[in-house]
Amino acid sequence: MWNDHAKALMRQAALQAGMISPLDPPHRLLLISEPEAAALYCEKKCDQFAIGHGQKFMICDAGGGTVDLIVFEVNVGPQGRSLKEVTRGSGHSCGSVFLDERMEALLRRKFSRWKENSLTPNNWTNLMETFIHQVKPLFDGIDDQFITMPAVPGRADMTDYDIGLEDGVLTVTAEEMRREVFDPVVEDVLRLIQHQLQQTNFNCQAIFMVGGFGCSGYLHTRVRAEFGHQVGLIAIPPRAELAVVRGAALAGITPRMVAARVARRWYGVDSLMAYEPGMDAPHKQVYDREGHRRAKDRFSVYVTPGQQIGVDECISKRYVTYQYPNPVNSPLYACSSTRLPRYVDSPDVEKIGDFLIPLPFIPGALPGHKVLFELRMYFGATEIRAEAEVNGMIVSTRCQFTG
Repeated sequence: MWNDHAKALMRQAALQAGMISPLDPPHRLLLISEPEAAALYCEKKCDQFAIGHGQKFMICDAGGGTVDLIVFEVNVGPQGRSLKEVTRGSGHSCGSVFLDERMEALLRRKFSRWKENSLTPNNWTNLMETFIHQVKPLFDGIDDQFITMPAVPGRADMTDYDIGLEDGVLTVTAEEMRREVFDPVVEDVLRLIQHQLQQTNFNCQAIFMVGGFGCSGYLHTRVRAEFGHQVGLIAIPPRAELAVVRGAALAGITPRMVAARVARRWYGVDSLMAYEPGMDAPHKQVYDREGHRRAKDRFSVYVTPGQQIGVDECISKRYVTYQYPNPVNSPLYACSSTRLPRYVDSPDVEKIGDFLIPLPFIPGALPGHKVLFELRMYFGATEIRAEAEVNGMIVSTRCQFTG
């Protein structure tokens, strides 16, 4: 759920905050996604949970706003232990804050029979704080829940049997709490886990539940009931609410722990390609400087969804420009569809940024001179980076990501 533009904004924010300076190399600041950070923390516990070489484990990072999931495979080699992504990470806005929203809606329905505005904003705050800090973390799906009502101005009688209120204590049955508050959100989490397991062909040895919501006893019970017959270990690691922050610290100590990642989308640049009658639209037909018939705006693929890419793996393609000596602007496009897009201006393709490639001085070259260059991209790290080779010279370039 963390797109390239959001990563670029985070780096820019760190720059403006003074954490790094514009002169620092990119690796001075390392970015890492939350589920990956949690995976590094859980990997340290793999010996404790008997997860060994070649085995896979899923991270279900259930926090306040989002739930993010991904599956890693453990590799033990001469250089020690490492991890590689084996699924396309997924996520959804179904964190514990949505339990809060549903609980508030339930309470408002219950008290709608009371005189309008009888409960003050402070009353609502007290009720919700009781749910958030006492009820939600301990709910097991079995026991009824009892909430002590705050004093309501102008109302001495704090009994209303129709809504389960007696002597100032509101009873919400376990069945009602499951049906109205927890289950609609938990079902979303179960669907996300099912999707990840399908990507592994149900070859996954463990699921680690981390994050604040991941520590929920009821969520853990539901996950075990749903997937316990398919996954041997479903566990909440020690101090699971701190898994992300501790894993992020580990990433700084061992930044090469993750050896490979899986692409979420198609990535490519626009390019002139050979025109294919019957396949290419007539309005895409152009002729290049050498008189060859071409199709413009073609999507030149660098990465396909589901492709596993090494952290330092370079993917390169050769191109031609006649813009010398002006810099070459090479936009980067992405697409989340299941089918390869043909053109960069297709409805499901979005431009995510621009790579500006400066052209070095070429002795004897005149303006408009034909220049061959190789555009090399690295998609295996958390952030995309690129470089170009022009006339035998390596030129670094950064992507200016757009919204």
